[in-house]
Amino acid sequence: MIKKYFKYYFLDAITLIFKELQLTFSSEKPILVFSMGKVGSLSVYFALKKYWQYPVFHIHSLDEDEQKMYDRQCFEKGILPGSRSAIPMINRRILKKKRPFKIITLVRNPVERNISAFFEAFEYYVGIPAEKYKGTMHDLEIIYHQKMAHQYPNNWFTSHFYKQTGINIYDFAFSKVEKYQVFKHTNIEVLVLDVALADAEKEKQIEFFCGKKNIRIERKNVRETTSSAELYKKFKETIIFEKSYLDMLLETPYFNHFFDSNEKVKTERRWLKK
Repeated sequence: MIKKYFKYYFLDAITLIFKELQLTFSSEKPILVFSMGKVGSLSVYFALKKYWQYPVFHIHSLDEDEQKMYDRQCFEKGILPGSRSAIPMINRRILKKKRPFKIITLVRNPVERNISAFFEAFEYYVGIPAEKYKGTMHDLEIIYHQKMAHQYPNNWFTSHFYKQTGINIYDFAFSKVEKYQVFKHTNIEVLVLDVALADAEKEKQIEFFCGKKNIRIERKNVRETTSSAELYKKFKETIIFEKSYLDMLLETPYFNHFFDSNEKVKTERRWLKK
């Protein structure tokens, strides 16, 4: 708790001051690693962060009111938010000034993404840290179904990306074979990556998109390496879904735009209740 307190109240505050200075003095186009949560975006952010002259931000929303509500809910539950938000600064210094910028956004199979997101916010949903959980997998499945925002990946590109950038991602074709796409809309350049794309290929596309060399992706915030890894593994091995649940996630514009029929078959084989 002390470590989280120090990060939130001191390190994050210093980081925001540094970001403000970057936006003031850098001639580089800012980069927003702007994605839904639990799609590997943090690894991309840290790969770019080493270029100190580059204003780069990691965000899941540009809605200041939404961020304030989330922070308030965390504090009410006695949980510190993951980090201080740079959203007001981005809105003030980039969007309102119509400064040209780049976006890197990622997509992930929605079933896998939802399970990972549940464990990322385990204490928020369950009330205790994952490493202290002593209940059954059945009880955990009930909490998962009752409290998760299951439609979040389906809706994110309309409720967040389009609403906050004016870009309808579905207007731009995505290569389901190459698993990436680059396009431009007004003053915004966009790189879309499937999290399943090999890291070496991600690095190559990010280097080309950002005009930087020696991009190296190191896995950050990987659930399998955390103290809750065993519980996460057991949960994934145990939980299976009704067809109606899978249809809710797979029969959608989001899934059909970014994933092919093979991914659907593989998902149903893995997660469908027999």
